[in-house]
Amino acid sequence: MVSDNPTPSNRFHHHYLADISLLCVMFYPLFVIAQSDITSTTVEYVFNDTTPLSGTELYLEVTINQTHFGIARFGYDNGRLCTTTETLKQLRFKAIKTHAKTICLDELTGLSYHYDPNQQAVAIHSPLSLLELGSTTIELIPSEQVQAKSSSGALLNYDLRVVKNKTTVLSSFSELRLFNQQGLFSTTQQTQNTFGHSEFSQPFIRLDTTWRSSFEDKKLFLNIGDTITRSLTWSRATRIAGLQIATDFSLQPYIPTAPLIAFYGSATLPSNVELYIDGIKRYSGEVPIGHFTLNSLPSVNGEGNAQIILTDSLGRANVQNISFYNDQTLLREGIFDWSTEFGVVRENYALRSFDYANSPIASTTLRYGMNNHFTASAHSELTTDLINLGIEGDWIPKMGGGTISTAVAVSSDLNSQGWLYYASYYWSNNHFNFGASATTTTSKYQDIAATYSSPPYAFNGNTTIGYHFETLGNINLSYLGFRPQHDHAIHYLGVSWYKSLGDNLYLSASMNKKLNDDKESLFYLAATLLFENNKSIRMTSQHNKDGFLHQINTNKSITNEGGLGWDITASKQGDESHHQIDIRYLTDKIDVSAGMNKINQMNSQYLGASGAIATIGNGLFISKSIMNSFAIVSTNGISHIPIKLENSIVGITDDDGLLLIPSLNSYQKNILALDSTDLPANIQVKQSSIQVIPKYHSGVLATFELLKTHSALVILSDAEGRLLPAGSLVQLNDQKENLITIGYDGMAYFDTLQESNTLFINYGKEQCSLTFHYPKTEELIPQIGPLRCHSE
Repeated sequence: MVSDNPTPSNRFHHHYLADISLLCVMFYPLFVIAQSDITSTTVEYVFNDTTPLSGTELYLEVTINQTHFGIARFGYDNGRLCTTTETLKQLRFKAIKTHAKTICLDELTGLSYHYDPNQQAVAIHSPLSLLELGSTTIELIPSEQVQAKSSSGALLNYDLRVVKNKTTVLSSFSELRLFNQQGLFSTTQQTQNTFGHSEFSQPFIRLDTTWRSSFEDKKLFLNIGDTITRSLTWSRATRIAGLQIATDFSLQPYIPTAPLIAFYGSATLPSNVELYIDGIKRYSGEVPIGHFTLNSLPSVNGEGNAQIILTDSLGRANVQNISFYNDQTLLREGIFDWSTEFGVVRENYALRSFDYANSPIASTTLRYGMNNHFTASAHSELTTDLINLGIEGDWIPKMGGGTISTAVAVSSDLNSQGWLYYASYYWSNNHFNFGASATTTTSKYQDIAATYSSPPYAFNGNTTIGYHFETLGNINLSYLGFRPQHDHAIHYLGVSWYKSLGDNLYLSASMNKKLNDDKESLFYLAATLLFENNKSIRMTSQHNKDGFLHQINTNKSITNEGGLGWDITASKQGDESHHQIDIRYLTDKIDVSAGMNKINQMNSQYLGASGAIATIGNGLFISKSIMNSFAIVSTNGISHIPIKLENSIVGITDDDGLLLIPSLNSYQKNILALDSTDLPANIQVKQSSIQVIPKYHSGVLATFELLKTHSALVILSDAEGRLLPAGSLVQLNDQKENLITIGYDGMAYFDTLQESNTLFINYGKEQCSLTFHYPKTEELIPQIGPLRCHSE
């Protein structure tokens, strides 16, 4: 369709055509617009298309679907605009099935245009089916790499406990860490001394000793010492001493590894696109005409719903609803996850300090994202006279029907060969979840764990079904079955219910039944009532083969900020009664607990304390237990400065201007900030916040550049004692860009004086300087001088 416009005169066209032709040659580079991923629709003007056109030849500025495409050649004949098929191709139209070299625009089905002779422009509106445009891809995936740091220092975590009943037991657990930028050395140990029954004493047991180095840029870590082999769903991990090198994606937590979800759409006009996932906006931006793809990384695990709202330049909105399925345990396309270990098996862990097997072992685990719907895995184990190999596939079918996993493994020793088979299926959404898995092994199947402990079950399976009702609460059904090698199978069936009534009352009930034994069953009822200040009361009643057990519990929990907490429990089953009282007090320096336990006439009491001692540089700090990384904050010796972590005040610097913060996350951005609300007026702050990224279980020194300054009125004179003239300029110390002007009576006001100060003065054609110390005074703005300035 073409709009009605009068035919322009030939005279007008001849002059205008000449002008336009000249301008096209002069400014041709301006019409060449580079292509990009987003604006991939612009084209160049083609001068070498000399195919004859009927009618008046025109050079028109072309827009297609409100997008500028440049200048193209047309023929205007009897109210129709025609052009060559080559020009249409350059304008991103699909190939036209015609033998003719020219075609009129109104011959294209669904296309309309408006020719403006005054502007020498044509506005074309075309369906996308006629156009061959590049697709726009928008990546909504973070890819920021972090570089973690560690200062040189040490940390000792300790947990001491003494228990007294018929005997007295003194036990401890401790962890020693030595760290620097190259890595972390850690060792853990426990002790137990029993007085009055020395048979059970364990004066010292070493648990784990490891050196760990991390390579953040490659997302790899190296462990030397005690470690645990990596495993897949169907394989078993083993404690070893040796060497482990493996990927660790937590070293770069802002680079996601889970599968991407691609959302597709198309825009006939330049449009604004908004992406919502389960009602939460994830993206808003502009897209050009043509097809587009939004590659997103939903945090949804299971079925989700996406909504794409496309609003074109005319204000018309189009809403597209999309259902998808995502599994965070799968790997994104192209992501490779691996681990390999060499060493010897650790035996009698927590019973003996240095009990290792003689035979060396090797283990390797591989995972690779073949695409965003399929992850392939492999696992191998090798030791003397045993080899174990297995493969696994985890995939989400195209119709989004959950996650299917299958695996098969084979083991071979000198005398036999055994097999393992594994299969699982899982599906969930906001209301319903279903999961089932089963593992079977033949009697000859072996792995490294079986060599030193029990063999894998001949059968191990479970099934869970859950549904969330808006009014009735959550109901779950479960089945668990397993059969040891050469033994009978055991089966359990369970059902549970959970419901919240308002924000303070929670009810739950469950039943578990051992299908092989009528006497093995458990019925359980519970009600929990929450109060303010982290207080609660919980009442439970259960029945098993020993009869009814009734229990009431009240407690006050403690937040990370610390305080006093308690837990009191009383229960009765038949003739047996049980009473227990626990009290806990947490500060930023120590965690202290005490309690008593009474079962009928048997009494026991305990007292415990846990915490940490840390050092970086010359400082020694006492803290509550440090389970992750920590920071020593310095404010350049200025005391009593409040420090925030993620906008919450976590402490105040001590008399030396230092503060230990024990709760940083390794390899993540931890934002430390000054609380400047009550900072003294004489404190200069160069930076109010610091981003700290510590290494694994290490400490880092974070320094705020604070400077304590002083204010004063300084009277200045020359070497003869004459007051310096008003308007003279003074430089304080090295502050060349912040000159002070002397006022009347030789007075100059300074608000950034330090303990020792040097002034450089220009007056008239003379220059002089002087040095003075700030006096010890209680005055806020003392008067100093007159001070004599000596020529340089």
